[in-house]
Amino acid sequence: MLGDYLPPFYHDSNEVVNLQNAIDFENNLLKSAVSDLQSQLFIQTATWGLPNWEKMLGVSTDLALDFATRRNVLKAKLRGLGVTTNEQLQNVCLSYTNGEVEIIENFADYSFTIKFVSIVGVPKNIETLRQVLSEIIPCHLGFSFEFKYNIWSGIIGDWGDYSSMTWEDLAVFSG
Repeated sequence: MLGDYLPPFYHDSNEVVNLQNAIDFENNLLKSAVSDLQSQLFIQTATWGLPNWEKMLGVSTDLALDFATRRNVLKAKLRGLGVTTNEQLQNVCLSYTNGEVEIIENFADYSFTIKFVSIVGVPKNIETLRQVLSEIIPCHLGFSFEFKYNIWSGIIGDWGDYSSMTWEDLAVFSG
């Protein structure tokens, strides 16, 4: 508190104490505003500053998406700047799906396949990933996805071993 730095005889003055309290209150508001502003300078912590980042990187603002998804779009856009490499594509896919992918190049037809190797089923952010990839890959290249699924032959053991499991449990079960 600023009043602690004043000579002791001011501590008995109601006017001085009230003035110092008001100054302390405003100082705390200012510190909070500065901290919030600093948060907007980094994609990972930006909230109300995300539209500025989106405008700067040429990404359309979709307020229906949550902050985390919008941040992922921006980070993927930054990762995709420059020449697009397999490593960049893998990093972009990882940032959206939290899963490893393998890039299979098809030189004959100017395309590539993104094979999800550590995720079973279709990742939930696949449409957003598709949009981002469309923006960062060269326009003469096509791409497709290959997903990993569990099939009945992949379930090892007797059916009775799985009688207590639901269909959802079986869908993610890897044997």
